Amino acid sequence: MTYKPRFFKAINLTVSFLFFAFLVVGFIFICSDAEYNLNQQMARGYITSDAVFFDFDNPAIKPYGYGDDVTYSDGRNDKTALQQKEYDPDFVLRNKVLDDGVTSVEKLLTSSDSDYFAALHMNTMRAVCYKGELSLPPVISGRFFTEAECLSDNNYAVVGKNFEEGIYKEGDKSYYDFLGRKYEVIGITGISSKSAMDSIIFVNLGSLMPEEQLNGIYYIDCAADNKAVYEDVAKNSRALFGCNLKNRKTPIAFIDIASGKMYMKNYLFVIIVSLMIFAYVNTLIQYIERHRLKISIMKLCGAKLCKIIKQTGKAYIIDCIAGILTGIILLLLLLYNGVFALEYSYVVNVIIGLSEASLCFAIIGFLVFSFFVVKADPQEIIRQV
Repeated sequence: MTYKPRFFKAINLTVSFLFFAFLVVGFIFICSDAEYNLNQQMARGYITSDAVFFDFDNPAIKPYGYGDDVTYSDGRNDKTALQQKEYDPDFVLRNKVLDDGVTSVEKLLTSSDSDYFAALHMNTMRAVCYKGELSLPPVISGRFFTEAECLSDNNYAVVGKNFEEGIYKEGDKSYYDFLGRKYEVIGITGISSKSAMDSIIFVNLGSLMPEEQLNGIYYIDCAADNKAVYEDVAKNSRALFGCNLKNRKTPIAFIDIASGKMYMKNYLFVIIVSLMIFAYVNTLIQYIERHRLKISIMKLCGAKLCKIIKQTGKAYIIDCIAGILTGIILLLLLLYNGVFALEYSYVVNVIIGLSEASLCFAIIGFLVFSFFVVKADPQEIIRQV
């Protein structure tokens, strides 16, 4: 008679370990992926891999082969397609100052209602504007621009650590000479270790002359859907500039070549989630199977359903809670020791989210178990035994 209690104890331990593993594996996967993406973003100069790059489809620039017969190696003639492209040699792309005081570029880049980060990208310079609550480029001292400062005509700069030697003081303010004028340095961007951020200068878009705002390419980033924001912005291009926008390929960074974009692909996420669901369902089935006989005997003895559920399901709930609490304690220790170089609030939210998901799975399991208790036919179960 001592074998079954030990066996049930082992089954209950499996339940605890399952929920413990769900928290720990989920935490490590999510935070590792977030840290990897953050490192890649930093290596590109705080640009994510799904940022949308674009510039103006200037009609004054003659398309290659326009008006000529262009025949490819497969014999296909592309003259018609080329002639369909817009071409106006007299067109002049202008960045007008509008009645409300902003330029056409500023109006264009802020024309979507979403929260997003937009910038003019030219070599190591980023002339930025953004809307809403976003995760902004990190600073090791000072601060980043406010949303209102982005379109201000005051000259503000947030410079990388490699430019610190050129910073000078005037009174209680710091300045850096850039683009032939003086910029007030309000922050130093970068992280604790060396990164591409050290060689980047962020300036507010409003500090550039209207003609300077046309030099370079633009990108939209950090939105829930960068492509959707780009499409919103592109709708206003013809009204503001008389021409359309065109997509540009995302510049390839060294980190993209080194990683091959293989780490944490979607299929890996699907595999891990599938394995966790399989383990959850299998453990729940085994738990039910090991209690079938006990449930049948209690039913035959006239025990009430609520008493049967309480007697047989109590251990399941206890072990679920034990596994969840043990997992939370370990995750808090990992948070305290700073295992992942992520924002404190982000890691806390991951722990809270995983804990809530674990509790939901525990409740679902208990409801499934209770449903089995109600529907179980004791005579059929005993006959099978």
